[in-house]
Amino acid sequence: MTLGADLLERLVAEAKAAEGMLVRWIADRPFGGRLFGFSPADDPQTALRVLFLAAAGRGRVQLVAAEAAPRRKDTPSPFLRVLRSRLHEALLVGIDVARGDRVVRARFRSATSELTLIAELFGAAQNLVLVDGEQRIVAAEHLREGARPIAPGRVYVAPKAPPAQPRPNANPVAADPPPAPPSAFSARFPLSAAVAAWLEPEDAKFAFAATKQRVLAAARDALARETKGLAHARADLVEGQEAARTRQCADCLAAQFHVLKRGQSTVDVDDLFGGGRVTLALDPKLDPRANVEAWYARARKLERKAERAAIRIVELEPVVARWTQTVATIEAIDDARAAELDAFATELLAAKPRSPAKQDARSKREAARDPYAGLRRFRARSGAEILVGRTDRDNDRLTTRIARGNDVWLHIAHEAGSHVVLRLDKGKSASPEDLVDAALLAAHYSKRRGAARCEVMWTPRKYVRKPKGAKPGAVTVERSKTLRIDLDANRLKDVLATSGPTASDDDAGS
Repeated sequence: MTLGADLLERLVAEAKAAEGMLVRWIADRPFGGRLFGFSPADDPQTALRVLFLAAAGRGRVQLVAAEAAPRRKDTPSPFLRVLRSRLHEALLVGIDVARGDRVVRARFRSATSELTLIAELFGAAQNLVLVDGEQRIVAAEHLREGARPIAPGRVYVAPKAPPAQPRPNANPVAADPPPAPPSAFSARFPLSAAVAAWLEPEDAKFAFAATKQRVLAAARDALARETKGLAHARADLVEGQEAARTRQCADCLAAQFHVLKRGQSTVDVDDLFGGGRVTLALDPKLDPRANVEAWYARARKLERKAERAAIRIVELEPVVARWTQTVATIEAIDDARAAELDAFATELLAAKPRSPAKQDARSKREAARDPYAGLRRFRARSGAEILVGRTDRDNDRLTTRIARGNDVWLHIAHEAGSHVVLRLDKGKSASPEDLVDAALLAAHYSKRRGAARCEVMWTPRKYVRKPKGAKPGAVTVERSKTLRIDLDANRLKDVLATSGPTASDDDAGS
């Protein structure tokens, strides 16, 4: 429904109650529009709220009840940021609409300038435009070019007056809505209360559709990201499957070392595995021994790639399946299940990248509430708990504050990786099986992830110290032992399965 010019004029007449008050806050509304909180200069408590909404079929300027105020911290849109910076604590001098028109002008005065917020409330391209005292555009909800450009710095040109009667194919002009339920607000502002209650279902549908679109986009982005990672892992696995043949070629070169000479770019040798002859590429800059070692190095690289890819595939396949199901579930949600959509919105839209400083502050707050916040938690085959740090600060907290002196501390040898702690009861010692499970995790959450063989250092936590003034995660180890482990993909998969999926499983710490 389109509000008639007469109805809009009477809504603005009620909104004049806010004239002479100061802007205390401005917020985006879930269904669109901007909500202004006004109060007298001598009382900072919000007295009135005025909604400026430019949306086809729902555009209006009206007072709204206190219950409509935003309840949670918002992420301001660019237009809202400008409004807050220019109109906060500004005085509403006047708010007017010409008879028969649908362009509302709210005039504000601050200590340094005079500004006007213009609400163009007709047609499909409704808009909110903020202009200065010289009628130059400061900001707008919708920027556009054309015969009447709307862009910062341009001189504002008023739109042509809309026709007195709507076009035959336009939405019908609404008459007065039914009265709103009795309340203190409806008693004082009956028309504003009635319009708010009347258009509330339309606003709710719009808010639901907008939220669903944002949530679905976030879920599809996550699915595309994980699907891409899975595709890369499968491609790496296919490439890594050439490792066996590459090692055979290296063996052929080593067995027929006597035919190799410096400066050769290729060599024909007997294929000891497939029969016949095979032509192998060489680096003419390398001597024969270095060329043989280069082939073995290539084989080892492909083997590591295949091992890493196999683990990534095991990790990512269930993740892709979950995101596929999540997208399908969100697509099927209708407005009767708005609470279910809100749950997805909380999960998918609230998690946004933070600066390192904000991440540190958040980590400290979470640690104060939950000592295990930010840590990965697993179980060894025996049931013993294994804790793994995510970030440098998590590693620092795990080692210096959470781990007990008798707990076993593990870290990949000579590489960057997460701190790992195997929890032990007082007086108990670690079993070899539990050490292997913890060592597999130390290797997995390190720069050696996927390596066929690696070394993991381990020691009781009491022998690990943090030097004074050292950066988070940096430690010195007084004494330790080294555990050499071979990658056991199935065993690692079993250990990883003891913990739920996490958002940062690819991180490796200090």
